[in-house]
Amino acid sequence: MVRYVVSIAIVTALGCGVETASGPVAPVIPNTSVTPAGISILAWNIESGGSNTETILLQLQSMPPFNVLALSEVPATDASRLADYFGMQSGLAGTSNGDDCLVLAWSSRFRLVAGRDATQGHVQEFAPGWHSKPLAVHLQDSFTGRDFIVVNNHLARSDAILRSRQAELLVNWARDENLPIIAVGDYNMDYDFPT
Repeated sequence: MVRYVVSIAIVTALGCGVETASGPVAPVIPNTSVTPAGISILAWNIESGGSNTETILLQLQSMPPFNVLALSEVPATDASRLADYFGMQSGLAGTSNGDDCLVLAWSSRFRLVAGRDATQGHVQEFAPGWHSKPLAVHLQDSFTGRDFIVVNNHLARSDAILRSRQAELLVNWARDENLPIIAVGDYNMDYDFPT
């Protein structure tokens, strides 16, 4: 069997520090009109210190269709609400030693088979202090019958040695898995691109 890891990085600044007008916000109706031919994943660090969950929900509705949502830096107080983006029991919120969490949510196209521990028991080594451990799920696609794993990461920002170790632990975990892996999230690998 061929094993492979697909890594997707989508960077967007939507929602950072944006406030909504006061008053009730319309219910969220996810835009999931993605064809069976492909899986569309939206990965977004919503910057918990400056984001507003109502604004995030409104912006998610206006984005192109997607059927898997991976969020980083979700305020712990709003994590379960965002994990339920596609409906009850179609998402998970990770735990964190800090004030924010990771979230994974999926449309009804997918069935949760199991959660996965991408740290292989190295939680303290992977997520010391306030850092987040990866959030991973084993899903089955109802259109194709194929099983795969989605893992949402938020690697250390200000600690290159820890970030490198976290990446190494993820690679080691992926080697031991027998399913395709889609790895998304905020890898905090800063690059200076000339403009």
